[in-house]
Amino acid sequence: MVRFMAVGAGALLALALGAATFEGTTLRMKAPAARFFRTDGAVTRFSATVGFDPAIYTLKRKYEGAHLRETLMGFRVYADGRLVADTGLVKPGDGTRAIEADVAGARLIVLESVDGGYWLGTPQLLALWQDVRFAGAPDARVQEDVSGAETPQFGILTPDAAPAPHFTGAWQYGVRPRSPVLHRIAVVGAGPMALSVDGPLPKGLAFDAKRRLLTGALEARGDYRIPFVAKNAHGQARRTLVISVGDKLCLTPPMGWSAWNAWRCEITDGIVRDTARAFVEKGLADTGWTYVNLDDGWQYGAHVSAESARNDPKRRGKTRNDDGTIRPNGHFPDMKALADHLHALGLKFGIYSSPGPWTCARYEGSYGHEAQDAATWSAWGVDYVKYDWCSYTEIFQKELAGRAPTDEDRIKPFRILYRELLQQPRDMVYSFSGGGARLGEENGANLYRTWGDLKDGWGCVLNAARSTAARCQSSHPGYWADPDMLVVGRLHTGVLGEHDTLLTPNEQYAHVSMWSILNAPLILGCRMNALDAFTTRLLVNPEVIDINQDVAYPPARLVIDADDEWAFVKELRDGSKAVCVVNLRPFRRRVKVDFRRLGLADEVTVRDVWRRCGLGAFKGAYDVELPPHAPLYIRVRTHAASAEAPCRDCDR
Repeated sequence: MVRFMAVGAGALLALALGAATFEGTTLRMKAPAARFFRTDGAVTRFSATVGFDPAIYTLKRKYEGAHLRETLMGFRVYADGRLVADTGLVKPGDGTRAIEADVAGARLIVLESVDGGYWLGTPQLLALWQDVRFAGAPDARVQEDVSGAETPQFGILTPDAAPAPHFTGAWQYGVRPRSPVLHRIAVVGAGPMALSVDGPLPKGLAFDAKRRLLTGALEARGDYRIPFVAKNAHGQARRTLVISVGDKLCLTPPMGWSAWNAWRCEITDGIVRDTARAFVEKGLADTGWTYVNLDDGWQYGAHVSAESARNDPKRRGKTRNDDGTIRPNGHFPDMKALADHLHALGLKFGIYSSPGPWTCARYEGSYGHEAQDAATWSAWGVDYVKYDWCSYTEIFQKELAGRAPTDEDRIKPFRILYRELLQQPRDMVYSFSGGGARLGEENGANLYRTWGDLKDGWGCVLNAARSTAARCQSSHPGYWADPDMLVVGRLHTGVLGEHDTLLTPNEQYAHVSMWSILNAPLILGCRMNALDAFTTRLLVNPEVIDINQDVAYPPARLVIDADDEWAFVKELRDGSKAVCVVNLRPFRRRVKVDFRRLGLADEVTVRDVWRRCGLGAFKGAYDVELPPHAPLYIRVRTHAASAEAPCRDCDR
């Protein structure tokens, strides 16, 4: 147990915690992290010298790809919830700096190490608080609070699926004339459930009710409205699916999975099949999760080192046949059979490449083979292509010959592939990743990246969300701002290897909430064979998915951008509005949702999206106490809400 220590004027802190003892006056922390100190109110000043732990340089040697110069960290001090000192963001090369604050009368002092967002992804102790001093009256007392009372975590907020049918997932589907239609109807509810089309299907389409799968092809351009009915013993639900035959694909943000953050270059055919099985068995397919995408490492790599290939002979070999056709490595014996397997489950198949000679992990790229690769992918049954900038830099610089690059220069390699994709008889969603410029929709992009590779650090998630909020106003059906994969569940990174996400449960809820309200693609990066109950519930909430897939109005706006909280607001098709408020502080705080400040009506009914229940009717504002880094995700209406069960324990 931590004991109170007397802290006289200018005295040093030296607390003992069980078997662990702070080394003199030095506190070591991760980033992000916070430590809490309770006082008797007699402490008047706090001071310390702060900076990076030298262990970060060991980390740099361990992880060759880490850009240490881009690693940022900040140091903050709070007194009874007020920010009283802040160093701003610093770099490892900045050395140490002093931080001090007036904390007179404060009962709770919080020291926070802030992750600046350009993050190496390591659990090592990176932050040093040296020469820590609490100054005050001769009999002043300070006690570190390690009870966790200040940092409660959300549990599983999403209840079991309601027994009555509920359609979710994409309600719009874009396809080119004569291209294959493959769409799994997403509906949840208790079984047995009868799912049917309420009327004749358009010519060229067929519906398999058992597999919930719509297939076929359509010749004529235009919108086809197909009404579906789901019935069980608890009720029925209706939804009209709109199939738009034309030039636009990806009419709602794609939902699915990508292999990189889970398996990196260890991906195999068997892992992909296991992932698809988990989509079905864990209920993700029933809530709209569709794409199962390979990332780097499915090809052979002539440039792959023995170390990076783990001396795996199945990954090192001839990259193309004599006719130039790309060869999947020995872990993928039959790409067409793999795609067919996914399609039979109602899922879709994605692939990865680069406009350069090799990919980021130095496997075979598409440079000089764009037409051939596009035709090969189409023949395999690929539905999604992620195209990365990697290894194109040398070609790019050679073509520039010393002149300044233009957007046209940056777009060129991606436009080349897009033109080849258009020639194929099969639709392939086109995800642009990298290259230094946003690829305009006129040049083929369905997804354009707004942030670099997302790491499971709170600062990195916040930076990606802010960047996306600033850019997503140009998002619309067929063209989506992409802040990168969801970093929840069990991951695999270069520094840590296999590990559970370093985001707290609160941060995971905030992460998914922000991606949902921003109409961001929901692409998972976790190991699906290790999906636990918490992560599953995080991903299968139909109301969270419904907001993400609601694209009739512009994406959310970041209405409140303050140091202590963010608030996003998004208009929805039915006239209601989604609101996501995120507590940015490392401690529990009272949040007042002021309706006028958010552009809402003065009187509204409020529904908790995560817990799928009503909070009641409110006038002017709604107050809630939020845990650290936790969201409030609600749906508000100006008219009286229909009868619904109220939430229990609404004040979290």
